[in-house]
Amino acid sequence: MKKLSIAICVAALTLPLSINAAEKTSNKVIRDVAKTERNFYKAYNELNSESRFHVICKKEAATGSRIAPQVCRSKAVRKLVSKINKSKMRTGLAFVHADSKNKLQQAQQDTLAHIEKVVGENPSLVQMLVDLSNAKAQQLAKKS
Repeated sequence: MKKLSIAICVAALTLPLSINAAEKTSNKVIRDVAKTERNFYKAYNELNSESRFHVICKKEAATGSRIAPQVCRSKAVRKLVSKINKSKMRTGLAFVHADSKNKLQQAQQDTLAHIEKVVGENPSLVQMLVDLSNAKAQQLAKKS
């Protein structure tokens, strides 16, 4: 049962932390989720021994937007996203090649699997992950 709840909470990590003027979510809820997410990943990074799974949280605005939601990605995923974006700029094409998309999805799945493994081995992270999952659920509930 514990393994299932960890897997569900890890799946919640993939929920976007979005900021949109049309959404009803208050700025306080968004800040609380971002802070909880940063605290979880800080603790995770201290216990993580593989550098490619080190997670970095940054505010990233889409081109033409001033709104910059926090995006947390592993080094491996960030490297692939950067490579894809450079390729898009170089070729002028807006779509992503299927091979690149598959590599990116695999890197994301590997990262989540590694996070699940580290959380399963470290009980101190379990409560932080549950708190993060609850904060994201609260954010989603306020949107509706």
